[in-house]
Amino acid sequence: MIRKISFFIVLFLCFFSFFSVFAQENSAISGSGNTTRTEEPLPAGFMNIILGMEINDVKEELKENSYFNYRGDPDVSMLMTRNQQLIECSGFSFIEKAYFQFFEGKLFIITLVLNMERIDFYTMHTNFEEKYNKPIRIDPKGAYWENAEVNLYLEKPLTVKYMDRKVLEQLAAERKEVEDRSGKIKEDFLNLF
Repeated sequence: MIRKISFFIVLFLCFFSFFSVFAQENSAISGSGNTTRTEEPLPAGFMNIILGMEINDVKEELKENSYFNYRGDPDVSMLMTRNQQLIECSGFSFIEKAYFQFFEGKLFIITLVLNMERIDFYTMHTNFEEKYNKPIRIDPKGAYWENAEVNLYLEKPLTVKYMDRKVLEQLAAERKEVEDRSGKIKEDFLNLF
């Protein structure tokens, strides 16, 4: 009889311990409870290079930034789409390569290809989670955070992207309008037969 009671007490303590740990994990995930982590808003860029900056201001920041090997206008190339420009430059230390994409003269995408010999995906992901909370989505390609202004993507093997959501939405709407118009023209042509 005493063995049975002891067994049930041990079993009860195991369940109690499990549910205590489970409750602590859930409170940490939901943001309640006593955690020392402070969630920061998503950054709108890297260091002093911020989404929405004019192209000449970005060039000046790149010249002064020790993570980028920006040598001036020879690194600038035009994209084939309307009103878009691209600055591509190599990096130093943790950054292998960087791309700064502009729409109508304003920065709307920053892509940083990181040096996998100096830092890894797991470290970046852990750092982002500590600063910005859990990502809104995780898939085999990476982890994704967003708010009303910024998309922040950590993509595999090791790329960080900052994107201006408003510009992306504007471009998507323009693309849809062109596709709709193209579909209508095709339909009109088919009706000729």
